[in-house]
Amino acid sequence: MDGIIMTDQKDKKHSSTKYQFIEMLLENMMSVNSRIVKENGLSYSSFFILKYLNLHGSQNLTALSKIMGTSKPTITSLVDGLVQKGLVERISSRNDRRMYYVHISQEGEALIEKSRDILVDLGESMFKDIDEACIQKIIANLVKINEINNHIKMEIGV
Repeated sequence: MDGIIMTDQKDKKHSSTKYQFIEMLLENMMSVNSRIVKENGLSYSSFFILKYLNLHGSQNLTALSKIMGTSKPTITSLVDGLVQKGLVERISSRNDRRMYYVHISQEGEALIEKSRDILVDLGESMFKDIDEACIQKIIANLVKINEINNHIKMEIGV
């Protein structure tokens, strides 16, 4: 009986308009990312690293490993692939030659910019029939959601 109640509650949770809206947005963003990933022979993990470096600047392998929730050897392999494609560069630490930072290259930045352009086009097509006041409310709410998400990430240490 408990399993039936829990399944019913889960179904209600997943059928909410909030959940459906978030899922729709994520699906659209994933389809854009899929296109970029496929066109450039990348994995989603590699693309995430590129996006992270573009947003947060150069990182060492330990930081990338923590962000990705994976081992340093796995990160090293992903970074090696990005270096071979010319999308990132390794920059030696000034203080410790054994350590290096991964830095997004101009080619990597161009790829991220291309993905943003595609997202902008997608957004324009999604919102073409919505009035400006409604769009501003959507943006304000998305900003609030982002703030809540950032707060949650800080609480859990991500």
